[in-house]
Amino acid sequence: MPALRPLREDKVSEPITHSVAREPKFCKCRLCHEYFYADTIAAARVACKEHGERFHPDWHVTNCYCPD
Repeated sequence: MPALRPLREDKVSEPITHSVAREPKFCKCRLCHEYFYADTIAAARVACKEHGERFHPDWHVTNCYCPD
């Protein structure tokens, strides 16, 4: 059952919805813990992937954690 927002006098409770606009748009290197922020999660993933190819070539894309 989805969580409900608190009741307001003028509104009925609604389920809390997933909002892409509020999602974090970053990836993190699992090896050196550097963060890569961007306007979109895809751009952050690309930046992290390029970092991994340059600084951690043996790990490739597995060095990135992206909470999406």
